[in-house]
Amino acid sequence: NSPGGDIPELVTLKDTFDRIRATYGVKIRTIGVGWVSSAACDVVAWGDKGYRTAYPSTRFLMHDIQWKSDKHPAQYDSILKRAKEVADVLRLNRQLEKWMSEATGKPWWKLRKYYDQHISAHKALELGIIDRIELWSPKR
Repeated sequence: NSPGGDIPELVTLKDTFDRIRATYGVKIRTIGVGWVSSAACDVVAWGDKGYRTAYPSTRFLMHDIQWKSDKHPAQYDSILKRAKEVADVLRLNRQLEKWMSEATGKPWWKLRKYYDQHISAHKALELGIIDRIELWSPKR
């Protein structure tokens, strides 16, 4: 359950997941609960296939990287700096699309159709973000 997070922390989690798999040979289990938005959606999808789950009422939200820009006068140096920042954001966005595509087994352009809209756990299952929906019945 998360509204998302920042790109440096997200990339750190991806590297950590990969390192844990390579070092210890274990599976990463992820569980989506409540609202799984933004970077949290990537984290859930990066669990190992067969170990990614969500509860029936979980909602997912995917979107492009959000770039916040302060408004500086358009000086040549600041334009160059902004252009480099934009290029870096585009590179990171392509990398995140690649990772999500690898995790889900779906081409990024199919996933992109669902950007900026909340999707159900059932749609997340269909898209390959999760592998199953956890169902339970109360003990009697």
